[in-house]
Amino acid sequence: MEIDKTLVERQFSRAACTYDKNAVIQHGIAENLMKLIRMNAGKGDSRRIMELGAGTGYFSRMLYEEMKPEQMYVNDISSEMLNVCMSSLRYGNVQAVAGDAEMMDFPFQVDMIASCSVIQWFNDQQTHFGLCHDVLDDDGLLAFATFGPDNMKEVRSVSGKGLRYYSLNDYCGMLSEYEVVCMQNEKYELHFDTPADVLRHMKNTGVNSISGGGLGMKGIHDFCRLYEDCFGHDGRVPLTYDVIYCLARKK
Repeated sequence: MEIDKTLVERQFSRAACTYDKNAVIQHGIAENLMKLIRMNAGKGDSRRIMELGAGTGYFSRMLYEEMKPEQMYVNDISSEMLNVCMSSLRYGNVQAVAGDAEMMDFPFQVDMIASCSVIQWFNDQQTHFGLCHDVLDDDGLLAFATFGPDNMKEVRSVSGKGLRYYSLNDYCGMLSEYEVVCMQNEKYELHFDTPADVLRHMKNTGVNSISGGGLGMKGIHDFCRLYEDCFGHDGRVPLTYDVIYCLARKK
């Protein structure tokens, strides 16, 4: 099923003011990806950086302050998110590039392309990696964090809805034009008092389009009842995040 990018843009725009307060996992993922970049990037990777799906700019600020690029481009599909991001990156060498990164033609070469919790929203990730290969300079670095097959498995089990997630092996196959520097998988669990809190968390981080969006009152009631029945334990319910980190160099 093709991802509705108009819906994605709308949901993230609505979450622009609530995202940072609720994106505990996403912020941790950004910090972990930054650590991997710090460990593996060289000086040549920091001249021109492109960040895709910058959101409110939590990762953008770390990337800018750590790498000190000569030029940095920050992109997001949501103009509301991008406005929040740029409000904290008031530097002459940072340029906003609005739009769907999967569909854009980038008229410049860069040394690094980074994205954090973004490419799971793309309809054709392999084609995206090929486009990144074209935009990267020789030996350029591709750095991303995304989600694996067990991501939000509870929601998928109850609602039958979810994005298509790929495994480590899948990504190794898709990155044949690159030399994989590091790739790792980590899982995290958040716990909530009720399934309604799970849905609220997803709405406030912009991802409710894959679960409770459009369910209606009866649908939400049924979702919460099934979620509690299937996953409730000691008065709380879990939500799993299955995270994949990858750094790869253009061959």
